[in-house]
Amino acid sequence: DHKLRLIGTQSSIPGLYTPPMYYYLMTPFLFIFNLNPVGIDYATAFFGLLTVILLYYLLTKFTNDRLLALSLTSLYGFQPSVVYQSRYAWNPNTVPFFVMLAMVSLLKILKGTKGFRYYGLLFFCLGLIINLHYSGVVFFVSILFLLLFFFKRLNKKYFFGGIAIFCLELFPLILFDLRHNFVNTKGIINYFLYNPRNDLPAPPFFVGVFDKYKFLLNLVFPINFNSTSGLIFLSVFTLFFISWLFKSKNEKFKVLGFLFLSSIALASLYKRGFFAFYLTFLYPLPFLIIGSLFSRTKQKRVKRLFMYIFIFLCFVWSLKNFQTSFVQVENNRIGLGEKLRKNSLFVAEKVAFPFNIASISSDPERFGFNAVDYRYFLETFYKKQALDWDPIDYQKAPSLYFISEVGEVSFSQMADIWEVKVFQPSKIAEKWQKDDIILYKLVK
Repeated sequence: DHKLRLIGTQSSIPGLYTPPMYYYLMTPFLFIFNLNPVGIDYATAFFGLLTVILLYYLLTKFTNDRLLALSLTSLYGFQPSVVYQSRYAWNPNTVPFFVMLAMVSLLKILKGTKGFRYYGLLFFCLGLIINLHYSGVVFFVSILFLLLFFFKRLNKKYFFGGIAIFCLELFPLILFDLRHNFVNTKGIINYFLYNPRNDLPAPPFFVGVFDKYKFLLNLVFPINFNSTSGLIFLSVFTLFFISWLFKSKNEKFKVLGFLFLSSIALASLYKRGFFAFYLTFLYPLPFLIIGSLFSRTKQKRVKRLFMYIFIFLCFVWSLKNFQTSFVQVENNRIGLGEKLRKNSLFVAEKVAFPFNIASISSDPERFGFNAVDYRYFLETFYKKQALDWDPIDYQKAPSLYFISEVGEVSFSQMADIWEVKVFQPSKIAEKWQKDDIILYKLVK
């Protein structure tokens, strides 16, 4: 339509969109590759490589040991989750690069480096991180708290200039809201209206802090932390980490430890369905922490032994996990795609315009908000386009087709799902079953 894009992708909160900077970030790569979509895959891989370079740079600053920095950077570069997220285009997959760039800028600012460039770069990165995925809000809040803590040593003019850059990156979304009847604001309001208090953890309790902490450390240590030996190792490491965090006089390490722990705690305030990619912005931080701890080892022989063990683990662990992390995952994705396409044909034969859809997936790890997977197949292959996925689109739909991959679902159980809540059905009008799915037609 030859109009500038003011919003990005829809978030997991219905009706709430991200800002649009990801699209503009990828545009140069699309032109370089003559509008071939594979260009943004290359862009993602490019940012992944730059992340590795920045991680090595930061590790040399934290450890003052190039060999240790190289060892940990190699481990990060061969980590299956990191490699996998660098292989295809998706807005969260470029977040680690800008987190590393923000870390470089933050350390330069706290060191007292003169000039506006690092303030501008820091807030530009923070704004872009939020543009890429709203999980970046957690990182922004942690950074902002640190800046306020060290506010006396900051250049106030540069600080507020950086805030202006940050706000400028969010301005398209604000403008979109003003032009479209505050759709994002309403999305946030609806989220709290249709997700009552029991959807938010009661302070001071945080949901899944320990699980997120284990997951992130697993990026470095190939250990089963649920086993007895794994729990012992984790407990010893955590005690050492926390004690050193309090005893250390190294300001960089304290800043790093605070960012890591506070980000995990803040991320755990989100009680809704949590996916591993929500923590993508934290992936490099455990490697910086491990490097900082190892660099404190006074015995050179012990330190070098750890380095060689890490280099060895880097290749052994990566080779061991290659089959499950890549080949099997890709095969499973192909099989899932064929299954969804076949099931979508069954749904397409039953739906009648106008309609909307919702689903409950048999795999809790599959991103299934708004039945996005079924929407794709219904629209692309069978020309059956559902209404949009904003709350108002569910409210105005005359019928809602609910796809269950988990067997029979009662009317009361459906009512707990937000799409059904917003639709407010009065009854189940019809029900069909084929193979492993059940399709319900809900009406008002």
